[in-house]
Amino acid sequence: MTCGILPLENTVPSRAAVMRKPTSDLARVCAVFGLPRELESLTEVSARVAQMEIDHALDGVRACGATNATVYMLIAPRRTLDHRRHKNHYLTREQADRAVIFAITVTLAERIFGDREKAARWLAKPNDNLGGTKPLDLLRTALGAREVEEELIRIEEGYFA
Repeated sequence: MTCGILPLENTVPSRAAVMRKPTSDLARVCAVFGLPRELESLTEVSARVAQMEIDHALDGVRACGATNATVYMLIAPRRTLDHRRHKNHYLTREQADRAVIFAITVTLAERIFGDREKAARWLAKPNDNLGGTKPLDLLRTALGAREVEEELIRIEEGYFA
């Protein structure tokens, strides 16, 4: 099982269509999770995602192209999610943060590279500027996600070295 991002046509259509619309990155992330676009920060988005039913929250992650393997690697192991679902619990705040980090990173990469496939290739390919690690693997931690974001901004600003 490989971790990665699915092409746009293999994702949840109602939310995946949102990823194509030109709007702010925050508004796109709100839309994929089915949240009001007037939320003002990713912290607010994460707090709301932590109050959602698990399947609804994970639908938002999958709308950004996450495979099940990616969900289990980045958000929580399958067994943990199944246990929380069985107990009618929601994602923890940390799990919700990771879901939002994934969504904002994919949104940023899609905006910079122009489409889902290019963004997915970049996220899945080892990157010399990130110590030879795949950007997707770095999204497991807040510091790793920050490094990925900084690299994407360098690319956006034209710094490739």
